[in-house]
Amino acid sequence: MFNDIVKNLSKEVSNIQEKAQEHLQNYNLGTQVKELERKKASKLVEVGRLAVEKYGYGKDVSDDKLKALAEEVIAIDDEIALVSAEMDNIKVQSDPKAPSSRKSAAKAGYKPTPGFNCPKCQTPASKEKKFCPSCGHNFKNESDSDEPIDVDVETTET
Repeated sequence: MFNDIVKNLSKEVSNIQEKAQEHLQNYNLGTQVKELERKKASKLVEVGRLAVEKYGYGKDVSDDKLKALAEEVIAIDDEIALVSAEMDNIKVQSDPKAPSSRKSAAKAGYKPTPGFNCPKCQTPASKEKKFCPSCGHNFKNESDSDEPIDVDVETTET
């Protein structure tokens, strides 16, 4: 009986350590997202300042500089999406209501393609995969599957 109590207690301590680790990972990833959002806000302020200088005051600001800053903002957005997806994967693994397909994808290290969402459920998804991990939507080009296929059938005369 004492051994059973120790075994159960050990199991509960292990569960608590696992949950604490998940919370710590989520906290660290959340901090990373906040830092990226601050960085993005700073870049957007810089874009706005340059746009006002160019269009409001007629100063010579190159379009290449504005384009480079816009690309930096997009890269930060992509990085935010990746970190957010990593946070979602951690949450999915411990969510008892999550579909088994999403849990399996999370355990396998599934990473969505930045800026790509499932056209059916809008969940971040990977262009490399055939199906959405959330709803199972087939990413195969739908226009290919809807159009009839022309097949040349050779007939042999006897």
